[in-house]
Amino acid sequence: MLTNSSAPNNQDCGWGTKNSDFQNIAIHSTSNAYDRVLPLLVPNGHLFQHFNGVLPKIMMNWDAIRKLNISVYVSNHPDAIVTAMIKKLGIQDDKASKALPPIVGKKLYNGCVAPPLHPILWRRARAFFIGPTKLRMMNLPTNNGVDDDKRHIILVKRTKENTRNPGRLIKNYEELRDSLKAKYDIRLVEYDSKDHTLESTIDLWSNAAAVIASHGGALSNLLFCMPNTVVVESMPVKEDGSLYLNHGGMMFYVFSSLLGLNYWRMMSTSGGADVIMPPDEVLNILNNPTRELDPNESDLIMSPLHKDCLNQKTC
Repeated sequence: MLTNSSAPNNQDCGWGTKNSDFQNIAIHSTSNAYDRVLPLLVPNGHLFQHFNGVLPKIMMNWDAIRKLNISVYVSNHPDAIVTAMIKKLGIQDDKASKALPPIVGKKLYNGCVAPPLHPILWRRARAFFIGPTKLRMMNLPTNNGVDDDKRHIILVKRTKENTRNPGRLIKNYEELRDSLKAKYDIRLVEYDSKDHTLESTIDLWSNAAAVIASHGGALSNLLFCMPNTVVVESMPVKEDGSLYLNHGGMMFYVFSSLLGLNYWRMMSTSGGADVIMPPDEVLNILNNPTRELDPNESDLIMSPLHKDCLNQKTC
């Protein structure tokens, strides 16, 4: 905790953050300063698809936030769903929509040095959002997975209109949807974030048996999924086998690992940043998501460039 300090505009709130990065200032009684504030100015952390850099820090400091009534500052213009998530966590602050960096606090807390990829922090966040009833279900014997007819099969509908990045569209979306509909009937739900509130999204994703999607921000909702939910993500790959997204392409594999989800990746070399998800391959995964991977299916988890070296130590 720092006294009479501020977080500058360029504060990136990461592993390298030091107390000396915050500035000591003189606070006058008329200053629009917080009494107690935890500034989490993670780059683009006000966007839902990047809020994953903020949420673990909130969870790491959650006990202190509640006990000391500390305000949490993310941005003066957070996404609506980020605002709703912060409010659901019980963190309410009327200055959050008005203040601009630098953020000034009579008592300012440095909560930036927190492990963003720790499973306890991610699972703790999930428990807060889905509630105690669903949390108790996690301790029950494993249900029937994809075969549980009471759980949804979510197909994420990604369009040029409902995303900030118009790429990574599923080029054969209608074919894939119709094939899933033929097998799962009313269990199939097409998810478009514009049609949902935070509460309806949590309800839907926490009752999912499987989620099928191309890589995109909607998969940040995996936070609300129960353990063992099957995740099938399609990733665009260049002809030379490299990912379009570099390290960012590993994001939802990491999330799934932290949350205990059953993750599968499909590599698509359809040309450009859009993808093709062959329905028979998707259904093959859903029919037996826990099986040993057949070497002939290596394209589901690695790029074509690496298929021939599957059993070599140099791969």
